[in-house]
Amino acid sequence: MSRIIFCLLVWACHLGRPMAFAQERNNANSTLSESDLLFVQHLMDSREFSDAILVLQAMKGAERHTAAKSDSIHLILGRAFYLQEKIDSSNKYFGLVRPESALSTEAGIFLAFGKMYQCRNNEAEEQLKSMNQGDSVNLEFIGYMRAVNALVSKDFSRYEALSRNFRFHCRASEWEQKQLGFRAEEQKKNKRKSPWLAGAMSALLPGSGKFYAGYRGQAIATLIPCLIFGAAGVESYFRSGPKSIPFIASTSLFSLFYLGNIWGSAISVKTLYEQKDREIRHHLLLNVQVPMHRLFRQ
Repeated sequence: MSRIIFCLLVWACHLGRPMAFAQERNNANSTLSESDLLFVQHLMDSREFSDAILVLQAMKGAERHTAAKSDSIHLILGRAFYLQEKIDSSNKYFGLVRPESALSTEAGIFLAFGKMYQCRNNEAEEQLKSMNQGDSVNLEFIGYMRAVNALVSKDFSRYEALSRNFRFHCRASEWEQKQLGFRAEEQKKNKRKSPWLAGAMSALLPGSGKFYAGYRGQAIATLIPCLIFGAAGVESYFRSGPKSIPFIASTSLFSLFYLGNIWGSAISVKTLYEQKDREIRHHLLLNVQVPMHRLFRQ
């Protein structure tokens, strides 16, 4: 609470206006001044996002603004929430920027990214498709975002169609666009493998299912104890008989490792696929986020 009061006092001192004039700003003709926005931008640059949000919401609630100033407030609020990773709130304010505003391209791109981040890929595509006007730089970046969104959605035919239109007019994303083909190949190679086949392979040869899944180091680690306890069971059978304690102990351990090897192999197929899928998605989104920040100088 003390931080909020301090922020509002600093804001009031920054404006340096008499109380009587401050009251006049509540009428229908008052607008947000450039010095207000500069102060908020100072808070943003200082990474005082919560304070910037507080000041902007106080301005928004206390005054009536022109449509252009409202767009500025909504855009900066969207940025502040976005930088706090509060994507629902950032999407709300980016979505309030009017389509005819000069700020609509920036707001629309961040809104589309927020939807991609939330796995709302179809909504992100519709948002990007609606942004079909602007200069060649912004249109190039929008096309690049659509191609990335297609890869995240695993729609490879749409990706191929969109990537053929790359002209590399946007320097902010040029490097990432040229690397996107490698990401596409990585995505295509990450295919689901059969857990049934992995389990059957491990039943025939312990560890082979893990090798099939992609865990090659674990395959050897799984095979060795099965061989050791299996060999110990065979030896104790011939030496002491099937009712001996060494035989029972070794076969029990063998059974435990053998069954665990089958179950673990079946599960590892799904685990590795999902782990790799998350990793690829993270890199794809990062390859949008970084040039997006370059483009708009966040």
